[in-house]
Amino acid sequence: MKRFTIGLFIGSLLLALFPFLANAQPLDNCRIEASNWNAVSLGFPVRTERLAHIKNPKILVLPYQLKGEPKFEITDWHKAKFAEVGKNISQLSQDFSNVNFIFGQTVQLTATAADLDEVKMNVQSTWQKDFDNSTFGFVEKVLLEADKFTDYKDIDAVILFGFSDSVNQMIAEAMEFTKDLNYKNNAKKANGGNWSDPIKTSEGEINNTILLYNDFTAPTITHEIMHLYGLTDLYGSKTSPPLSLMSDGTKIALLPYELWIIGWLPDSNVTCVNLKSEISQNLKDNRFALNYSKGHQSLVIPTGSATALIVDVVNYKQSTYLLYYSLDNEARPAIITFPPVKTLDGSLNLTGYAGVSAQLSSPEYTVLVSDNNGSSVVIDIIPNSKISSEESKQLINLAELKKLDSAGLIKAKQEADIKAAAELKAKQEAEAKAIAEKAAAELKIKQEADAKAAAAAKAAALKKTTITCIKGKLTKKVTAVKPVCPAGYKKKA
Repeated sequence: MKRFTIGLFIGSLLLALFPFLANAQPLDNCRIEASNWNAVSLGFPVRTERLAHIKNPKILVLPYQLKGEPKFEITDWHKAKFAEVGKNISQLSQDFSNVNFIFGQTVQLTATAADLDEVKMNVQSTWQKDFDNSTFGFVEKVLLEADKFTDYKDIDAVILFGFSDSVNQMIAEAMEFTKDLNYKNNAKKANGGNWSDPIKTSEGEINNTILLYNDFTAPTITHEIMHLYGLTDLYGSKTSPPLSLMSDGTKIALLPYELWIIGWLPDSNVTCVNLKSEISQNLKDNRFALNYSKGHQSLVIPTGSATALIVDVVNYKQSTYLLYYSLDNEARPAIITFPPVKTLDGSLNLTGYAGVSAQLSSPEYTVLVSDNNGSSVVIDIIPNSKISSEESKQLINLAELKKLDSAGLIKAKQEADIKAAAELKAKQEAEAKAIAEKAAAELKIKQEADAKAAAAAKAAALKKTTITCIKGKLTKKVTAVKPVCPAGYKKKA
C-alpha cells in the first residue's frame, strides 16, 4: 500500500511539473541528407541503384576458380550458408525483404591466388588511382568474363566468391556502382570512364557487387549485402554503436534509424524533433515518450543538413536497449555513441522496468530516462547549460525516486512470480502424487486379482478327480490328481 502511495505521489509530481509531452514534427524535417562523398550513408535519399528499393532482390552467386587452385564449385554446404544469410535478412527486415539467391557456374580465371593477394595488399594505394588493379577492377573483369555463359537478366546484385589453398589474404568487400552525377568521390579511370560507372553486361548494367576471398561466413555475407541495400560501415571506433551488424559482425541486428533509412521501420515508429522549437532552456518542452511495445523506436533531432542527434530504442533477443548518439554523414564512422554516465557500454538496458534515472550525456545535451513502465520509456533532454539548475536537479531526483519505486514494483512482481511458481510447483506435485497414488492402487488391485487367479488356477490344477476303469466284467475306481487306469484296464467312456 505504501509503494502505491509513493507511486501516485511521484506520478503527480511529474504531471504537475510537466503536464504535456512535446509535440512531434513532420518527418520530412528529419530526413537527414545523404552524403555526396560516400557511396552509401545514413541519409536520404538512398541511391536508386541500391537494393533498398527492391522488395525481394535476385542475387546471383558466382564462384570463381583461380589459376592453379583445386577444382571449385558450389556445394550444398555453400547453399546452406546462403540460405542462412537469407534468413538473417528476412529477420532484420521482419520479412519485408526476402532475397532470392541464384547460383551460377564457376568462372575459370587466368589470375592466380598471388595476383589476388597482391590486389588486396595494394587496396589502399590503388583506390581511385588504378582501377584495373583494384578490387573494383577485379570484380569487373570476372563479371565480364562470365558474361560469355551467364545470363544477368533481372539480376539485382552479384556475389563473387572463391578460395585459395594458401589463404594468405582475405577479402570481404561490397562495391556499389552508380550513375548519380552528384556523387563527388568519383575518380576517372584510365579509359576515361568514372570509377563508379555500372558494369555493362550483355543483359544490362550491374550496380551492386560483393567480392569474397577466403572469407565465407553468414554474418560477414549479411553485413556486405546490407551495404548493397544502402547502409554504411559503423565499426572502427571505441564509440561505434553496439547492436548493429554494421559495427559488430556478431549481432544480427540493426539500429532503428538504419532500418528507417532503408524502409524497414515504419514512419509511425519515428519521432521528429525540432532542435530550435522543441529543445529549449524551458525543460518542460523537452519531454518525449517512446512506446517500444510497438516495435523499435527512433527519435531524430536534426542539428544540420547531414547531422543529427538520435535516440534509439532497440528490441533485441527479448531485451530492450536505449542508445543515444550523434550522426554525421560526412564522418567515418558516421555515428558516435554517448554511453550512460559512469559506464563504458554504448547502450542502456531498459528491459522490464530498468534504466530509470540513467543519464546519457553528449557535449551539449543530457538524455535523462525519467520513467519506464516496461513498454514505454519517457526521456527528458536537458541542455548541459541547465544540468545544474534546480529544475534539472528536481527532475533527476524525481527519476531517482521513480527508480526506487520501480525497484519496489519489480521486487513485488518477482515475489509474485516466485509465489506463482511455487503454487504451480505444488499443484504439479499434488497432481503427480494423485496420479502416482491412483496408479499404485490400480496396480495393487491388479496384483491381488492376478494372485487370486493364480491361486484358483493352482487349486484347480491340484484338485483330485475319479475315473472308472474296466477289464472285462471287472470294474475299478481310481481317484488322483491325474488318475490313470491300472495295467490291463481301460477308462470307461
